Amino acid sequence: MRIQLLKPLTSIILLLITVNHLEAKTLFDNSLNKTKVKKGPTIITSQKPVIDSAFDFVPADSVIFSDNFAASMPKNWKSNGLGKVITLPGIDGKWLALQNFCSYKLTNPSSLPAKFTLEFDIIAATDKTQDLSPVIFGFSKDNSVSQYLPDAYNAGSINAVSIRYSNGDEVNIASSARNVDASTKLDLVSYANQIMHVSIAVDGDMVRIYLDKTKIANELLFNKNRVKYFFISAPIKTDNNGKVVVSNFKIATYKSRSK
Repeated sequence: MRIQLLKPLTSIILLLITVNHLEAKTLFDNSLNKTKVKKGPTIITSQKPVIDSAFDFVPADSVIFSDNFAASMPKNWKSNGLGKVITLPGIDGKWLALQNFCSYKLTNPSSLPAKFTLEFDIIAATDKTQDLSPVIFGFSKDNSVSQYLPDAYNAGSINAVSIRYSNGDEVNIASSARNVDASTKLDLVSYANQIMHVSIAVDGDMVRIYLDKTKIANELLFNKNRVKYFFISAPIKTDNNGKVVVSNFKIATYKSRSK
């Protein structure tokens, strides 16, 4: 009789142990998942529409640097590779042809002020933009060109804009200082052998970036980065003799601090 009573009792005990074990495992897994989420900063990634607003860029009033590559050698620039000043058929001026897998920084001025504007022109000199891997420009923590700067996260970069020609319609804006990584749509196919004017306005941590008349960013892309250096990186590779050229650089600051 005792043996018959013990059998159901034993089954009940085993069932309770199993239920408790499953509940404990569920709690442990949930705790583990929460712990994993907390590791490291969260990257804010989104597919942003192009900002639809009037072109409101106003260059600063005191030019501190300009270069249209009128001289035969780009003496204002340094690089981990080479650069050659060329002319283009049907397009005025002289242009610096960027060597693949090379980055370029200014020799002077080196560090930029807290509030300034920067402008330049860029041309995808190619039969079709799909022949070019991305062109990257932005700001870094130092003025070294010992390494190629591929994005906003490596070789001392703070933030970067990646014009992804091969994708046909994608521009990426990223900042390792602010954990921003966002892409927007822009027709890049039509820029084969056409001038794209880049305008950048920096006011402390806030950065506004325009490609021609389109505002692609109005973001906090610095995080109290007092020291900042401009860079531009050529495509890693190009096909069918395509190349990227740049010119007409201008950096300006403000005479009056009230601006």
